[in-house]
Amino acid sequence: MDSVFEKATDGIYRLDIPFDHLYTSVFLITGDTPVIVDSATTREDVSLRILPALSLAGFEKGSLLVTHRHGDHNGGTPFLLSALPALSAVTLRDGETLGTVRAIRLGGHTEDSMGYFDTRTGTLLCGDALQFYGVGKYGCSIVNAAMYEETLDRIKTLAPEAILPSHDFVGGSAAAIGKNSAAALFASAREKWEEIKAFILSFPQSSAPFDVVRAWKTAHPTLPPLPSITVKSVWKNA
Repeated sequence: MDSVFEKATDGIYRLDIPFDHLYTSVFLITGDTPVIVDSATTREDVSLRILPALSLAGFEKGSLLVTHRHGDHNGGTPFLLSALPALSAVTLRDGETLGTVRAIRLGGHTEDSMGYFDTRTGTLLCGDALQFYGVGKYGCSIVNAAMYEETLDRIKTLAPEAILPSHDFVGGSAAAIGKNSAAALFASAREKWEEIKAFILSFPQSSAPFDVVRAWKTAHPTLPPLPSITVKSVWKNA
């Protein structure tokens, strides 16, 4: 992968960075108030990929937003802030804005997950908020099923013109540009969740979570594994 921000849609650029045989994405939102979303994983991600790409993009000053606390999204933050004194880390609460970007609480995958909605283009940068079947060895990981249900409802109401997840999720896509494509991607996320939830709820809560995990793997050998945290969360919300 080249260290170049590629255009995702008008005013929004994407840099894909290798992570554990997959990739994680860093986004650059250009305009009067430039914003970087997420910081990848390591010091090397920052020095060898993000900084050269920002230099090529002409980035000089702006703000950093993070979608959630996981290392593949937030791990590079201290190194990026140290290398760019003109970069400010900003934490937005639900509904707050920074330039053209509005923060939207999208909990479920983690309880602190945030999405960022570019009001100029109607584009939602959703991080890992939409889990589909998961990605690679990381299955559909939901720590709070009630919050995930709320997130699905919020995105449906938002009806974005485009959706940009941070990974190429199984059963999903790395990007959906255009209202119809975005609606189809969202519908796929909800469909996968209903399938996963129904599978989990077909087992009595007296079962061991690992029994459900093992049964999922047997039933769906080509899909990512089902995390036990998701099983427990669905049972808790039932």
